[in-house]
Amino acid sequence: MLQICYEIIIFIHIFLFSIKALKNKTDPFWTGTAWHSDSYLALGILGFFLFVLLGITSLPSVSNSVNWREFRFVQSYLGYLTLVLCTAHTLGYGGKRFLYSRSYPWFLPPVYLFSLIIPCIVLFIKFFLVFPCIDRPLTEIRQGWERKPKNMSHSNSNQNTKEISSV
Repeated sequence: MLQICYEIIIFIHIFLFSIKALKNKTDPFWTGTAWHSDSYLALGILGFFLFVLLGITSLPSVSNSVNWREFRFVQSYLGYLTLVLCTAHTLGYGGKRFLYSRSYPWFLPPVYLFSLIIPCIVLFIKFFLVFPCIDRPLTEIRQGWERKPKNMSHSNSNQNTKEISSV
């Protein structure tokens, strides 16, 4: 029975292809789907391997063998790059499906949209923290800069520091 069904399906395909050949009609290959699937997979693979690299560098034996600058680079810059790649991977997975109402059964969004809430918030905040008007003061604070008190005169501040140091 299965063999008969299989032969019927093959006959239909051959018949349809022969009709297209007689009419000299071909179906154009739409490259949008190919680029979409390839980029989706490439972003996922790159993001996964960068997550593995981040995990390896966070091991105590590895983190003790690298200096602070290398560790900070891997954990911050590479971490944000990984977050961007994996967020893009998830957005590529969804594609344009989030625009259609049939993607929302019982008016609930798909799970991949829920998984994008926190990464998108983090990337949104990081985007604003990169601006020079915000980044420069934050860098100075990280390097130990302290704002001088506005209410105290210069002589009072010296006197107060002497009193604190003598206690």
